[in-house]
Amino acid sequence: MRRPDSRKVWTVKRIGLLTALMIVVVSATGVVLASMAQGAVSREITMVAKNMVFVIESAESSGRANPTITVNTGQKITIVLRNDDAGMLHDLVIKGLDVRLEAVSCGETTRLTFTAPREPGEYVYLCSFHPRRMRGVFIVE
Repeated sequence: MRRPDSRKVWTVKRIGLLTALMIVVVSATGVVLASMAQGAVSREITMVAKNMVFVIESAESSGRANPTITVNTGQKITIVLRNDDAGMLHDLVIKGLDVRLEAVSCGETTRLTFTAPREPGEYVYLCSFHPRRMRGVFIVE
């Protein structure tokens, strides 16, 4: 009976090990890409209560009152609420998502982190103290 050449056995073992390593790398890459596709990249949105409306503090919003906010399904969201309205108390609630930022006085800030639902939908956000003037749409897509 012939003994296998030790070089051939070692080569076969290396090929098996490299194949297993490639499978792990490809699987991990797939998980990362799937997470990114589902919006797992976190996002921070700064909402400023000012002149009895909400504005988003960013270059893109250009100061629009009560702008529509669009996020991805499954995305981790941090909302920062800053009150710049002297003498006013404001909070922020997203109806249907069980999201409620505590009330803050002028000059105060609060924040809340949550995960957007896995299902797309439209929700109303508002200040519970001034719901007629301070309300907008929060879209999950």
